[in-house]
Amino acid sequence: MTHQPGTIQKLQRVQKNAARIVLQVSRRSHAKPLLQQLHWLHRIKLSVLTYKVRSTSTPVCLHCRIAECVCSRTLRSPAIPLLEQPLTKTYFSRRAFRFSAPSVWYSLPQTVLISDSLSVFKYRLFCSNQAFTEL
Repeated sequence: MTHQPGTIQKLQRVQKNAARIVLQVSRRSHAKPLLQQLHWLHRIKLSVLTYKVRSTSTPVCLHCRIAECVCSRTLRSPAIPLLEQPLTKTYFSRRAFRFSAPSVWYSLPQTVLISDSLSVFKYRLFCSNQAFTEL
């Protein structure tokens, strides 16, 4: 992926300004604490995307990145979908969808994970306080 000079800086500027607008603070306030305050939005987005990929197998480019865990033993809760969590050595690789999706998925309560539809999943996700507490 090639970038034009300054493209990343422009995108970061837009992201910082969007955080200031969402949190309704002065445009001169420091952006780093604001972005940290909005970190839960990323977790919600990743949770919904993981649910969509699991339930519809689309987009294919992301569906091939996650794998459902096949257990050799009978579990007490077979209705809860399990995802394979690959091992990683670097912080940079933990940010990839393949590694971050299962970790966010396992941080959700079981009542959210066993949802039958996307609308039920979203409702339970937003009602769940646990999804927002771990920043």
